[in-house]
Amino acid sequence: MNPYTASVVIDRPIAEVFRFVGTEYVENHPRWAPRVVEVRLESPGEMALGARGHVLRKQGGKDTPFAFEITGFEINKRVVIQAEGGPGRFSASYTMTPVGERRTRLDVGFSLRMRGLFGLVQPFMGRVFRKEVARVARSIKDMVEA
Repeated sequence: MNPYTASVVIDRPIAEVFRFVGTEYVENHPRWAPRVVEVRLESPGEMALGARGHVLRKQGGKDTPFAFEITGFEINKRVVIQAEGGPGRFSASYTMTPVGERRTRLDVGFSLRMRGLFGLVQPFMGRVFRKEVARVARSIKDMVEA
């Protein structure tokens, strides 16, 4: 899988950033990622390691479902999501590092492995994925700081 990354410094304490990205992932993911139509947690309880759910993404003009699992969840540190569906599988990571007492560095990572014919065009889509990851990082920063 090819990793695409972006980093931003958010003028908020790490607990606020983690709450927005990790604890409130289901509610906020469609806000920061415009192609995400809906996120549902299928596991009982809240976001936690091992939780499973579904994401509905707008891809190529149609809604494409993905099943996801939370494979990394460390309070005030990181959230890692593995998903599969549609044209492939992907991993998204959100890593938070304190920068002083009131600022947080957020590193967003995205890796993708496309199947079938989509796999043939994936090498040419790198620029699109890099822009998307940078846009997500900026959106999260803007929303948390608002």
